Amino acid sequence: MREQSFIPVEYPYLPTEPCVIGNRQILCAKFYNECWNAPFPYIPRPKKKVELRGQTYQEGIISEK
Repeated sequence: MREQSFIPVEYPYLPTEPCVIGNRQILCAKFYNECWNAPFPYIPRPKKKVELRGQTYQEGIISEK
């Protein structure tokens, strides 16, 4: 039996930029509304009504639909 190995392709790099949610700063995608493998916390695009679920990033973020 032949031995095969697979090496995953690197995630593409898409730039991010700081954006503000309430009184906190996170990262937002700079182009294409995609962040791919950007460090957390980040959101694909800023929305007018995005806020923290609680007092910390660990509690997540929520947006109005």
